[in-house]
Amino acid sequence: MKKDYRLKKQRVHASLWVKEIEKLEEAKLGDSGSGGGADDIDRLLDSCSEIFDSVDHDFDKLEVSSGSDLKNKPDGWESTTKEEDGR
Repeated sequence: MKKDYRLKKQRVHASLWVKEIEKLEEAKLGDSGSGGGADDIDRLLDSCSEIFDSVDHDFDKLEVSSGSDLKNKPDGWESTTKEEDGR
């Protein structure tokens, strides 16, 4: 009985220490970035600015396949193999 209590007490203390360590890690990460999560998004957008800020998109030349090009698949096609699909 004493052994069970001691093990349970050790587990509780270990989980409390893990939570405390996680809080400290989050605080460190929060201090390194001035704005937290929003700052991460801004950095991502800045690093991919050519994708998001591009004004050179020429939508007039964009090709869209017509409806006749699309092949209608039977119900349950997700579970068919290539042989069953005819490809």
